[in-house]
Amino acid sequence: DILLNVTITTLSGSALANEDFIPLSDQLVFSNTQTDHVVQIEIRNDIIFEGLQVFYVELNTTSEQVLLTDETRTALIQIRDGDTSGVIAVISPEEQEVFESDLRVTFMIIVLGIRQINVP
Repeated sequence: DILLNVTITTLSGSALANEDFIPLSDQLVFSNTQTDHVVQIEIRNDIIFEGLQVFYVELNTTSEQVLLTDETRTALIQIRDGDTSGVIAVISPEEQEVFESDLRVTFMIIVLGIRQINVP
């Protein structure tokens, strides 16, 4: 039984889609027993020093069962130019960081407080 559909989309900031990260636009489907999804976004490593760059991950749903506020709808992902290991990002109102050399960012989408519904 499908409980919830969530659209996840990446948005360019100072980090540009296809130059600094591989853009993502996907539909996440949550069942009655599922409360999370793991999502990976590929980060592109280049030889140009660019300093700190950012892009955004945005969630949307048409479901009336969940409330997406400005604080929970969009996560800021920071890409630091460098060769040390990065930070695995959990989508939240806080800023997240990843290094270009990590080649991807991994984070979890967590669904809390959904009312149970009956799906025909």
